[in-house]
Amino acid sequence: MASEYVPETLVVDLMAGDPIVVTPDLGVIKVAQILADYDIGGLPVIDVDGRLVGVVSQTDLVRLWASSVAPSDWPAMLVRDVMTKPAVTVRGSASLREAARAMTEHSVNRLVIVGDDAETALGVISDSDLVRALPR
Repeated sequence: MASEYVPETLVVDLMAGDPIVVTPDLGVIKVAQILADYDIGGLPVIDVDGRLVGVVSQTDLVRLWASSVAPSDWPAMLVRDVMTKPAVTVRGSASLREAARAMTEHSVNRLVIVGDDAETALGVISDSDLVRALPR
């Protein structure tokens, strides 16, 4: 019996599209609120021209918590002070396997999916998304 070819799932097929994005000048307290309100782990950071400049995640905020910065100073801190840059990205045409390799290689839990210009954030895919896709 010949097996039927099943094309590999692409990142664009699984990503959370139309991501919530933030700018580098947003306060970290507001970012923490957005992450909690939407129950998400990270957000693409874009500049005034809409170009991807980094990502801010729960991990970045935990690093702030663990740092020597006094909690009384947190309200003055901005995304630019804690974000990870550059963001680890893949194009929407990447396979889930390629996404998993990129996450592993860069030790990150999420990737920003970018367009052909490699600067426009189209979506986000997380390690949780990949795990949910395993049974498919």
